[in-house]
Amino acid sequence: METREFYDVRAPNIHSGLFDLRRWPKPMREGLITRVNTQFGTIAAEMVLDAAGYARLPEPETGPHVRWSRVAHEVQRTLEIAVGAPIPVLTRVERVYRFNFAAFQKSHWSSLATLFSQLPGWKGAKPSPHWFGVPNGPPPVLWGTIEPPGLRIHGEIQSGRWAGWDTWLRRNMHELPMQ
Repeated sequence: METREFYDVRAPNIHSGLFDLRRWPKPMREGLITRVNTQFGTIAAEMVLDAAGYARLPEPETGPHVRWSRVAHEVQRTLEIAVGAPIPVLTRVERVYRFNFAAFQKSHWSSLATLFSQLPGWKGAKPSPHWFGVPNGPPPVLWGTIEPPGLRIHGEIQSGRWAGWDTWLRRNMHELPMQ
């Protein structure tokens, strides 16, 4: 029987609604947000632009659902048509790697600390291990928490970076006790 070393808390195929508009000037970003809110404001929550240049289409209060995901996809298409280029969409990550922390010895904790520091984007372990940014900070960011089911990774990051980060971790974690 095959066992999985991780599980996704959030379905990976659900649109994140977070668009990276940093490469366009601020007046153009603001115009794009106005255009999207005019076009989609009656069927979705208003898109918000943060100071860093990311635009977010807030998810419904009850959690993501198919209709919202379709709207987010249409917003992405609208933005891409308006700028004539692909718009990077960030992936919202919530994954649990099923480490058996109860079986960890001192050498395992040391190996895990080394593994963390070798992962792409390493920023430090205070207040918790984090990569690419700071926990609960603006994207891109990944951070980890140690919980009973294992190492829980949270964050928002471009899909390609996430795929590389995740692959690197899974290829190098096999010496550690797993559930």
